[in-house]
Amino acid sequence: MKKDKKSANKGNKEALKQHQDQATGPNNTSSTGAQVQIVQANAVRPPQPKNELHKAIILEYLSNGFCKVKAVMVCKPGVTYVGASAIGRTVFKDPANKEYITYKQSELKNNVDIDSHNILRELITLSFSDITDYIDLTTEELKELPPATRRCIESYEIKKETYKNREGKTITEETVKIKLHSKPKFIEMINKNIGFYNLDNKQKSNTINLNNVSVDNLNVLLQVATELKEGQTP
Repeated sequence: MKKDKKSANKGNKEALKQHQDQATGPNNTSSTGAQVQIVQANAVRPPQPKNELHKAIILEYLSNGFCKVKAVMVCKPGVTYVGASAIGRTVFKDPANKEYITYKQSELKNNVDIDSHNILRELITLSFSDITDYIDLTTEELKELPPATRRCIESYEIKKETYKNREGKTITEETVKIKLHSKPKFIEMINKNIGFYNLDNKQKSNTINLNNVSVDNLNVLLQVATELKEGQTP
């Protein structure tokens, strides 16, 4: 009888130990309690702007084409241009806001299938467009141009003129006026993109230090320059 009682107690202890093992993870910590608390404690809180108004201005700035004054005027209706400019300087010089902007830009980049090489190549395409590619083209011929060539067009205007010739026939002439994107603007953006102005971050020197340009960006520039040269070869 005593033997049966000991066996029963031993079985109860083994069952209890098995239940405890299932309820605890490594290092004898509860898989549903302590471990969750550790994860929550170690979670990194994303950077935050100085206040809610600054946050609204920054988000508007990131979505309106990076115009600081316009972002302030949208978030503070009634403010003057001079006032918006002053507020913008304050907002975008704040260290906490700078960190938040960097974080949001990184977040946006991760959600978009694009990298700095794609941007650089597009900037170079826009900077070295050739107006002769568009001379005497009709609207239908413009539509058939390669996508990269079409993207160089900033705007276009179609004018139609109808008149009768000497034989009395009605003639309709179509004129297409094309405006390409501003080259200096995109060349400036290329310089900033590849770090031509990073010598002292004050743009005081006229010297271009290629040591500050990454190898990847130099390779992209070399490849594009080669393609352009080959395209100009008769």
